[in-house]
Amino acid sequence: MREGKVYNRAEHAGFVTFLIKQFSPAFFQRTRGFGLTTEVPVFVFGVPRSGTTLLEQILASHPQVYGAGELSLGKDSFDAIPAALGRAEPPSVCVPLLTRPAVQKIAASHLEKLRKFSSQASRTVDKMPDNYLWLGLLATMFPQGKFIYSKRDPRDIAVSCWVTNFKQIRWACDQEDIAARILAHQRIMAHWKTLLPVNVLEVEYEETVADTEASARRIIDFVGLEWNPACLKFHETERTVRTASLSQVRKPIYKGSVERWKRYEKPLEKLFQTLSDGVEPKPPAAAKS
Repeated sequence: MREGKVYNRAEHAGFVTFLIKQFSPAFFQRTRGFGLTTEVPVFVFGVPRSGTTLLEQILASHPQVYGAGELSLGKDSFDAIPAALGRAEPPSVCVPLLTRPAVQKIAASHLEKLRKFSSQASRTVDKMPDNYLWLGLLATMFPQGKFIYSKRDPRDIAVSCWVTNFKQIRWACDQEDIAARILAHQRIMAHWKTLLPVNVLEVEYEETVADTEASARRIIDFVGLEWNPACLKFHETERTVRTASLSQVRKPIYKGSVERWKRYEKPLEKLFQTLSDGVEPKPPAAAKS
């Protein structure tokens, strides 16, 4: 374990299960039409190291797009649910109780904060990877928002997480935690895919590397903007990038990060097998006193 960081994978798995239960087909049917009619928010999400920074950089190179980086607004809005309803229960418990006024209040506050980054941009990108956890609420608040799912071979994600010394991602310190986090992510994404009431554009990292222009054009078209050649010069775009992918997005696309996992096939064999099995690892048994 690096730097004494601790991660409770059972707690996270339970939270994902609870989200899946609360954001049910009945919830989305009841709350349809509750949100704001705005196309400003663009959410780029996925497991960290899946290519979210690259997609944001492509988008932010468009003159009508502002890249705001990794924002906490998704979780902040989720945490604001009880106050908007005037209740004291935890946010996840309050989800089934959401009303139109509460949704619009939370959404208006979220949009106001987003607009402070750029009042002129037609689209503002929030590329917080963990927004995949809050998609149920975000889709309810912004039914006309743009949702882009950055996908990548989970083995390459696992390798990149393992070799990167993150400052705040505790689960990247343990191979079983990495596998559990990726598999929990796949579980909730499978849930969203079946019933999320918004269009989600899935962008494969490998396809972006193989044909950057095709992927870039798909993305720009999806967010409803005219194509601009500047999007192919994303590595020249001067903007602050505060993620572990800084060095990559300052260079043209390179193919060395595709199938990188093969170089770690032996030392990370157990991790790759766990991902292949698709069963989320259980936490270690508590030590007996």
